[in-house]
This record gives sequence, C-alpha cells and structure tokens, in this order.
Amino acid sequence: MERIAQVEAILPTLATKADIGEVRADLHKAIATTNAWMIATVISLFLGFSGLFLTVNSASRASSTSPAASSATPPMIIQVPAYVHAGGTRSPQH
Repeated sequence: MERIAQVEAILPTLATKADIGEVRADLHKAIATTNAWMIATVISLFLGFSGLFLTVNSASRASSTSPAASSATPPMIIQVPAYVHAGGTRSPQH
C-alpha cells in the first residue's frame, strides 16, 4: 500500500500529453527560428565576401593599368660580402 501511495503522490507531477505537445511546439518554433538565422547569416557572408572580392579585384586592376606603375622604383639589390674564416681565408663560393 505504501508504494501505491508513493506512485499516487508522484502522478500529478508527471507530464501529460498536452504538456508534451506544448514542449514540441516550442521546440519546433525554436528550430525554425535558428534555421532562419543560420540561412540569413550564410547569405550575408556570401554577399559580403563577394563584395570584398569585387572591390579588391577592381582595385588591383586599377593599380596595374595606371601610368604610375610603369615609373615604379626599381628593385633594390643587396650584395652580401663573402664569408671570411677566422684564419683570413675566404670560403669557396658555390
């Protein structure tokens, strides 16, 4: 009898079919909202990176066709002296 009393005491706190239905509806709504945000984020990233690519591409074309590019500073050449051993002899150059 004592076990039956314990079960009867717990029984009103258990979820009913209506409670589970409400939780399922809330869960579906949350999933739909999350999916909408994810899709919007992916579209925004795609558009942003496309705009960035087009901007960089047009900027590189403009700089390569400008007349200032032909009068650019020539490359700097750095000559490193040959290594001298402690005895004063030079190492063979390869």
